[in-house]
Amino acid sequence: MSAMGIETPHRAMGRDGNIWRARLESWPRALGSWLCQGCVALALAVAGGAPAAAESCPEDTTPVVVNVRSVFEQARLDHTKSLAAIGRLAQTYPNHVSMPSNMAPIGLMVSAQRYRANATFRVMPRRDGRLCVYVRSIDAELNARDITIYVPREYKRGSCNFEVVYEHEKQHMRILFRTLQAYAPRAERALERLAEDINPIVAASRTEVRDALNTRVLQSLKTVVDAMEAERDRRDRILDSPDNYRREQDKCPTWILP
Repeated sequence: MSAMGIETPHRAMGRDGNIWRARLESWPRALGSWLCQGCVALALAVAGGAPAAAESCPEDTTPVVVNVRSVFEQARLDHTKSLAAIGRLAQTYPNHVSMPSNMAPIGLMVSAQRYRANATFRVMPRRDGRLCVYVRSIDAELNARDITIYVPREYKRGSCNFEVVYEHEKQHMRILFRTLQAYAPRAERALERLAEDINPIVAASRTEVRDALNTRVLQSLKTVVDAMEAERDRRDRILDSPDNYRREQDKCPTWILP
């Protein structure tokens, strides 16, 4: 969440032959919070294949295919809320609004950033009862959805106040887009490095397969996401610095204050 403020006197995630699919889903920053919801779902029995020798897994040099893509939804303008309502909305996310303490919010940009990974893998039972798991592909998404820009209804379309606030929040939206685009290749490289030595995974059960994939794949993705969010926050704070706020405020001769 990003906001524009104005200075005020107050402080204001199936099976296909021997190939299985696991979905690893996570919404690390759905409105600013890390949430792993139903991270991996495995509901089928172990896939076929000749049993591997006890305490060993056959070598399999098939490359793991990695693909990362990003989806950035078009932003929606909400011009129905009052200055007071936007202020209350901003207070709902106090740790994610980069605004000096003596500023009151007069504009807001919110988004739900959803990150997920889907893995396909082959399972071979060993004679000792454990499983040899070979990941075949990892597909990940870094998505920004439900993007909404709030401009108070007190600022009529076409007015100086409306245009300055709307453009400021669109700059926050561009920061979100550019950091997402810049870090998607880094997420792909991180998963490619993981794929170089991920096989085989040895597990005792489907639950262990799930946990291993969660720990290794999602953690690799989360490391990049955390760095991306730190960079986004850094850029947002530059845009929301007191000096820049004063420059924005000076663009209009008068302001309707909260």
